[in-house]
Amino acid sequence: MKRRRLEIYWNLPNLLADRKIEEVTELQTLLATYGVEYSYAGTRDLVCKQPLRVTMRTLLALCEILDCAVDDLIVIRPVREDPPQSSPAGTPLRRHPPELTGKRLYDDNDS
Repeated sequence: MKRRRLEIYWNLPNLLADRKIEEVTELQTLLATYGVEYSYAGTRDLVCKQPLRVTMRTLLALCEILDCAVDDLIVIRPVREDPPQSSPAGTPLRRHPPELTGKRLYDDNDS
């Protein structure tokens, strides 16, 4: 039986953009209101890098701040076998394609 490959995406950057939260310090302040203390560098890493671990308290705070569910932040889906098509010259790429953008955290080749 062939094993189904899955991808995990950290979708925080897109959710922040949707809510018009553009500054790291703004997110840092919002997290602090929920008792989650991150340094500026830690908050920036949460947004810009692929976290290996996120505490339940941080997940809860992000869900409250962004009015979303955990599965909006962490999206698991089957790996697409066909590579995405590039857009023709002159056609702007959409920031949020219908299938989802985000940061891929893990796939079978990483282990």
